[in-house]
Order: sequence, then structure tokens, then C-alpha cells
Amino acid sequence: MNDLLIEPESLAVLRHRWARLLEIHTAYKAFLHGEVLVGPNKSCPNEVVANQTTDTLLTIYYSYLYSMFDETKKATNFLTITKELLSELSQEAKDSWGYISDLWSENKKEIMLLRHKIGFHGEQTYDALIFGYKQYHQINPLIPEQLMLWMKVFFRYAHLVYATGEPLVNPLSKADADEMFNYATHRQQALIVLLTLNSAEFIDSIAKENAHQLDDRKAVMNSVIEKFNEIIGLNPKGKSSDTIS
Repeated sequence: MNDLLIEPESLAVLRHRWARLLEIHTAYKAFLHGEVLVGPNKSCPNEVVANQTTDTLLTIYYSYLYSMFDETKKATNFLTITKELLSELSQEAKDSWGYISDLWSENKKEIMLLRHKIGFHGEQTYDALIFGYKQYHQINPLIPEQLMLWMKVFFRYAHLVYATGEPLVNPLSKADADEMFNYATHRQQALIVLLTLNSAEFIDSIAKENAHQLDDRKAVMNSVIEKFNEIIGLNPKGKSSDTIS
């Protein structure tokens, strides 16, 4: 522990915001996978409320994800804050940073528009509202999930270098970080095939294959995840990025 570097304030604040994003992501995944109680005597009285809450949490998740890369003055920006620290980090952390930068550029514009039109901001016309919701059709949902995974990897390696002021729930080791790095690399290699597809066409094909309506985002999202798990041979009940935070 004595060999660890003092964590820069900018990284500490970034990591604090990252923890909040993880919690929002956890809430979204819990609703997405039906891990909440639904019934007349519960907070979610029926599946309609549960599905709509899932939709709203997805909007918040994407909006909060955007705030991790906000380019406005004095805003939290993962890429600019961490780029200055790469010389102190491992090659695995540097590789993770590169993947994060590339993946963010894939849907940066669409997530920004979603955030501005229906997320943290809003406008006064239905046209703006509809335009905001249309962004979902342009975002391959596997990309933000892979981006989240690489950020988990990056922060794991950063924890091995910097002494943090906020305590960790679970102690981390290099073996843990390496395991997640290898898992993320495996997923990245499989994702490359899907990144060559047009996002809208890919989502359309999944919806058609499973007889989903496009506005039933919960059903479409789950089908996309199931399709990807099938491609990479992942047992969703086993150890995965969804269970490692």
C-alpha cells in the first residue's frame, strides 16, 4: 500500500461519478432482466409500469454515460482527465483507454442528442421529443455495454496504482484486473463483427426475428443481449460483466 501514488483530485472526482453511473447501470439492468418485484401491493403494480421504468432508466443511464465524456468547460471528461495519467499506468490500462476512446466515438453524437432532447435536458416541442427517442434506433446497445466493461477494466488497473480516499467494497488484485481484461478482450473481438453492421438495420433484424415492436425497448434490448451471448458462447448466469462491478 505504501508504494501507491496519491490519487489526483480530478481522478478521485471522476471515480466518484463513475460509481454513481455504475449504480444507475445496476438499477437499469435489474429492471431489464426482471429482477424486481411486480404486483398490486408493490412499488411496481404491473408490467406496464415496470417496462416504462426500464425505459426511463435507460434514458438516465445513457445521459449519465454522456456526462462522463462531457466536453463543456469544467465538466467531467474521462478521456481528457485520464489521458494525462497514462504514463503512470500499465499497458493493459492504456489498451483499455484506447478501446474506450474508440467505442465512445461510435455513438457519441446519438447519445448526446438523446441526452439533450429527452434525458437531462428537454425541449418544448413534440418534434424534439420524437427526434430524441429516434436516437435509440441509431445506437447499437452492445456498444455502451462494452464501453462500460472497458471502463470497469480501466478503473481496476487505476486502483492498483493510486491510493483512493474512498474505501473499496471488495479488495482488488492484479489477477482480478487481468481476468476482466481477458474477458473484455474476448467480447471486443466478437463485437467487432457486429460493429460492421448498420445499427438501425441490426436492431430491425433482431426485432423482426423475435416479433418485437421497436418501441418495446426492453424486449429488443434483451433479445440483442441474448443474441450476442449466443455468438460469444456466454452463459448469462455465469460470471460476466453484468455481475462484476
